[in-house]
Amino acid sequence: MYPTKIDLKAIKRFNTLPRRPRSPSGLVGNHWHFDLRFVYLEPPGHILFLIQPESTYIYTGRLPLGIPNKSQTLLFFPESGAEAAPEVAKALIHAFLDGFGIHQFDPKPPAPYAPWSLSTEDRELAAEVEKEFRRLGVREELCNIKATKAHVKTADKAFTQFWLTMIQGLSLPTPLMQAMVPPEGINFSVFKPRPWGEEETPDEMERALKYAQMFHRVDVKARQLPNSQVSAQMLEKTQAAMEFLESKSSEEAQKEADAGSDAAALDYAVRIQCNIGVKPNRSLHRYYLMRVIQSDTATKEQKSQAHGLLIDWFTSSAADSIFARYMFAAAHHANQSIILVGDASPAVLWFGLRILEPHAKNVLALNAQYKALWLALDKRHQEISKEQEKAEKKREKNSNRYICAAPSCYIQASKGAGLLRCAGACDPAVKPSYCSKECQRVDWKNHKPFCKHGAPCSILTKERDLPAVSQGESGDVLTIPIAGPDGRPMMLSTSTMSPEMLKMVQAWSLGEKPEGGNKTLDELMSKSKSKSSRFEEID
Repeated sequence: MYPTKIDLKAIKRFNTLPRRPRSPSGLVGNHWHFDLRFVYLEPPGHILFLIQPESTYIYTGRLPLGIPNKSQTLLFFPESGAEAAPEVAKALIHAFLDGFGIHQFDPKPPAPYAPWSLSTEDRELAAEVEKEFRRLGVREELCNIKATKAHVKTADKAFTQFWLTMIQGLSLPTPLMQAMVPPEGINFSVFKPRPWGEEETPDEMERALKYAQMFHRVDVKARQLPNSQVSAQMLEKTQAAMEFLESKSSEEAQKEADAGSDAAALDYAVRIQCNIGVKPNRSLHRYYLMRVIQSDTATKEQKSQAHGLLIDWFTSSAADSIFARYMFAAAHHANQSIILVGDASPAVLWFGLRILEPHAKNVLALNAQYKALWLALDKRHQEISKEQEKAEKKREKNSNRYICAAPSCYIQASKGAGLLRCAGACDPAVKPSYCSKECQRVDWKNHKPFCKHGAPCSILTKERDLPAVSQGESGDVLTIPIAGPDGRPMMLSTSTMSPEMLKMVQAWSLGEKPEGGNKTLDELMSKSKSKSSRFEEID
């Protein structure tokens, strides 16, 4: 995906460079301390930071080497010392061979030289760079890299001065300028990404639903659908996903992706995350999405989807928190997703509203960038405000707005307290409510795949519309459609009957005898304080 090879001639040259205990000036020691830092200024990326502690002479180089376009630097996002070492080792070698960049400006540059010794703060990175040096054939005396915190304060102070020169050109207000905190060296030893992905489910329908949901969340057009149509479309997408996944194996999808198909790369990346025919693998998932982003043949929509899918890659890196570089990288991908297609997908808005905005209150630097993303969030807040205003007006006209989510149940409640709300992780705006635990149990198979943050609404459209009924009592009222004595549909409202009893009344009115319905309608009504119930004719 990015250059990791190094010319053998470069290794030979590096091995023959003079290695002195003192720098060429003879004034300071020839020891160098290095670390890896994530620069979150757009376009973000990682840099190798080198410092000679005694002289505080510094050198920085963007990683990976050999990429002319700075916007491509997120190709390199290591999560361990082992992943970082190949690029860091190569960058260290080239830094000394090129005289820290002086050769490209000075017609008569001084002769390059090798360090006497190297160190870094992160013990994991030190060990892995040592291994990489030995693998490349670097002479043994240069392969001993010390892990130490002795030079961290000096390195941080020097980098801060370098950082101030970087942000001066941003033309930011003074408070935001002061909030642009310089990044620290990455310590892989203290962070390990949590196990990623879900166990493969034997249920074909559930696998297809997860697959369809992933693409639904990064589809800008999905937001254009009315809420009443979302569930129906998800069922259609799920059915289409089932047919597609049956028609093409994951092995075939990988072959097509490796052959250069952008659509197949997206498909295979989602299969990896959903554990469909291939085990979840963070690095592999990100690899195929970055291929789409960097592709010359991918459409803007495909690239936007790849950026959207990567948001979850960064935000799911830790269980209870998110490290700074992951947050900034996720914001970058969300912003790019919008720029490409001119609108925000559900996944982008979910990240912005649920993660970015709360963290931006404490991390002010998040407010200084991502213009497209912040504009989209402002727009969404305006939409939410209008939707809430519209909903409030609708509630005034229709107090019986709470309906049991079970597909076969038509019980309505006058107040939210009259129904049981799902206590799972699904978002409040799409939480289903139920008239009883039995209805909740019946609907669980349908709702279970949706019971997670960011999932769309799982409530299925009823076979027939339920008209609103005016509220006659001040307390909680349950309502159900029944057949009147003359066969005309009517609504039965009660503040005393249980949902089970209401359903029995409905069955009796339709000439059916429900299970356990061994009592007459009169008996049921007499034990339920029938004076609290009322019948209204449906227009």
